[in-house]
Amino acid sequence: MKKENENNIIKPFSNLEKFTFNRTNIGTFFEIRKPAIKTLIQSLNYNYYPIRRSAKESLIKIGKPAAKDLVRAIIKHNGKYRRVIANILDKIEWEPENTNETVYYLLAKRQWEKVKRMGTDVIPILMPLLDHDDPLFRKRIEHILLKLCSDNLGTFDLKLIINHFKHAKNQGPAMQFFSKFLIQVRTVILGRNIFNMNKGYICNPFLADFLFPLNGLKNLMIDIDTMDHSAIDQFVTYAINTIGEVRMKRTLNVVVKGEKDKLPAIKRNLLLSLSKTLRFTR
Repeated sequence: MKKENENNIIKPFSNLEKFTFNRTNIGTFFEIRKPAIKTLIQSLNYNYYPIRRSAKESLIKIGKPAAKDLVRAIIKHNGKYRRVIANILDKIEWEPENTNETVYYLLAKRQWEKVKRMGTDVIPILMPLLDHDDPLFRKRIEHILLKLCSDNLGTFDLKLIINHFKHAKNQGPAMQFFSKFLIQVRTVILGRNIFNMNKGYICNPFLADFLFPLNGLKNLMIDIDTMDHSAIDQFVTYAINTIGEVRMKRTLNVVVKGEKDKLPAIKRNLLLSLSKTLRFTR
């Protein structure tokens, strides 16, 4: 009997235009709780204000059992909708349980600077949001990511970009962001950073499946004693395919730290043929 009653309550919400909220059915909605939560959350974005108001009041009454679904809904809609959800979470005195929930909540509250201060841990959480349908929200995410990625360029993992594009629904906005970010890379370091570089470099990047050209690249710096020798082959293959031999020959300067004989002749000649200059230092 209870199941039949729930179905009768839920069914009208599949056609909200024909459903009228009143004290009686909202009360029933509150009683059945969980089956109602997702429908109530959807109703927060409905274009008829009494429905939005009643849905909000009911979710506040339901309280913390509605929190998980509310958090999941934060990212899916526009700014006004996100702020309403954040307000409900405040009313029910909800506290985030993990980094993802914290980030989503702060974004809904438009607390952009607090998200930035969370550091590099939030980069994998923010990257999928470059696909978001809301262009203004997307712009905010791009701004935060650009700051975080730029400040941590030396340790940035290019696999994050590769993984993003494997799952991206809309690659256009992400391509614009990555182009702005990657133009800052002036130097690639293979091995340990013993060159006193403090900006504009990326260390030991994973380039095997990387398809974006590093258009700002000017220098390749190699520490023979600490590098993975296969990294040279990986870099050369990447550079030829994405940057081009002519451009490399015109712009790329290679500095190798270590004994010349420690670098196999075939790799030495390859770098010499594909760069503007090749220099060994001790």
